Amino acid sequence: MTSQLNRRSNRDRVLEHYLPHHGSISKEIREDAERRMRDDDQPTSVVCTNTLELGIDIGQLDLAVQIDSTHTVLSFVQRLGRTGRRQGASRILQIYTSDLQPEPSDEFYERLPYSLLKALSVVDLFLEGWLEPPQQRTIPYNVLYHQLLSRLVETHGAMPKDLVAYFMNSGVFPGATPDDYAGLLKHLASIDHIEQMETGELILGLAGEKVLRSKDFYAVFATPPEWDVFYKERTLGRITPRPDLQPGTCLLLVGRLWEVKDILTEKQQVIVESAKDAHDVMFLGTGIPEMHPKVAQRVREFLLSEKTPTYLGNTGLQALDDARRMSQDWGLGKSQVFDTAERWVIFPWTGTCSARTIQYWLQACGFEVEFPMMMFPWVMTVAKANSSETKIQFLNRLKDVVTSSQELKDVVRKIPIEILRTHKFDEYLLDELIRARAGQEWLDWEQAKLDLQKIISS
Repeated sequence: MTSQLNRRSNRDRVLEHYLPHHGSISKEIREDAERRMRDDDQPTSVVCTNTLELGIDIGQLDLAVQIDSTHTVLSFVQRLGRTGRRQGASRILQIYTSDLQPEPSDEFYERLPYSLLKALSVVDLFLEGWLEPPQQRTIPYNVLYHQLLSRLVETHGAMPKDLVAYFMNSGVFPGATPDDYAGLLKHLASIDHIEQMETGELILGLAGEKVLRSKDFYAVFATPPEWDVFYKERTLGRITPRPDLQPGTCLLLVGRLWEVKDILTEKQQVIVESAKDAHDVMFLGTGIPEMHPKVAQRVREFLLSEKTPTYLGNTGLQALDDARRMSQDWGLGKSQVFDTAERWVIFPWTGTCSARTIQYWLQACGFEVEFPMMMFPWVMTVAKANSSETKIQFLNRLKDVVTSSQELKDVVRKIPIEILRTHKFDEYLLDELIRARAGQEWLDWEQAKLDLQKIISS
């Protein structure tokens, strides 16, 4: 975005230069952008990730611009709150969505402007005064592992009952049971991260000492390897290397396009030159943050209502009208399940955790389920049992899922453990602890049961 804005400024001979700010560029470049934003003598525009909503002093902002919807109402409030801090000034946030124009070959469910609808939902919920409730994380076992080793170093060893009692009495890990502690300590002893002396005391094992002596031990968040990116003698920033990083690849960094000329693997350095044309552009994005079911439910309400937001521009109003007309033609207000040649198309109208739970729940029951590209969590497709399967037969199969003896633990057990190991130190934890955490943080069993019932009754 920064690169394209600067190209247009140069093309139209506009003096303003847009500055980038995100975690992969060098500290010097980030601080220069922050300094220029605090300078009231000249207007400055910065294109950033959420790095500038994390407590950095950036002065008095007149305007914030959001490209595509935030995933949560809370994040929307944080970004809106960065503006209007001058006395008597209004808080102003503009939202631009980037839904693609549908192609003639697109499936019907690909034609809805999901980014626009999500932005309308978030703003509407904000105007109602609603915010996502805080998510309780009562069993962060990777943090407990970190603290167990830290405690043993601090006390130079401890009896098992004293070590466990210290954490259980603190109330810091309320979801961890005595069996969890017993299983974790036994596992850590088996991999030599802790060792029990003849006296009964627990101390660090040789493998545990190696982990603790690492410079990365004290941070409980993962720190992937990063390589420096150099242009001549200047450090532009750092990137996480990927298999497709090679000479000739283009990088988007510091608001400009660069071509990789050389890779110094031993020095962990990437040498670049300014690129004129974009080809094989590599930019590592992040996954989709969690979205509350209420956001998706409000999207459906917008599609089925005639409510016209006063803050929506003409282009957005036309897109909303088109989406409502399509929704009426398809019967989105009457059903959540639609028939195609080989698959059933489901609109779950729920949050990311519930949609993910339904996916793995159905897969655990033998269904072939997927979310089409860029459609998570809006659209789910399920393969037909056979070419002649009717909608009634399919809904009966879903009813069998609901009435089956499947429980959350059965669903989590079907998920490959590699997918669930997403936190630092997870490789040192028991599989059952990883799955228990996933059941609480990554899935939503109760909401999924409600949502699946709604899909069937529709």
